[in-house]
Amino acid sequence: MALREGDQQDWERPVSWEQAHAYIQESTVESLGRMNRNSEGRAVYRAAMADIKTRYASTQDYLYETVFGIQTAPSSEGKLVAVLPPEFTDSNSSSVIKVWRKNDFPYNYEIWHAHVLVLDSQRS
Repeated sequence: MALREGDQQDWERPVSWEQAHAYIQESTVESLGRMNRNSEGRAVYRAAMADIKTRYASTQDYLYETVFGIQTAPSSEGKLVAVLPPEFTDSNSSSVIKVWRKNDFPYNYEIWHAHVLVLDSQRS
């Protein structure tokens, strides 16, 4: 199966299951980069990321608050930072919280495919 080319028109066409499977099988930065958002999805993603970067010290702090319900507090720069409980910072802790959720900014897949994320509380 031929991989999608990178011209703008191709990005507007949803990725099929077969294409997504081929990109993941190849598993290179280039192939995985071919799974993109359409222009509307990119605009929503960029606006949200700009807002997140304005309000939070990092994307990770945003995810800790919105996905895991961890409290945040303003840093000295005024950006929100997650106040992590001990089980999130103890490398010996066996406590891991896993969350399945739809991607807030899904890639441009054919309509019957869902883009789901699995997030866990362990720091890498």
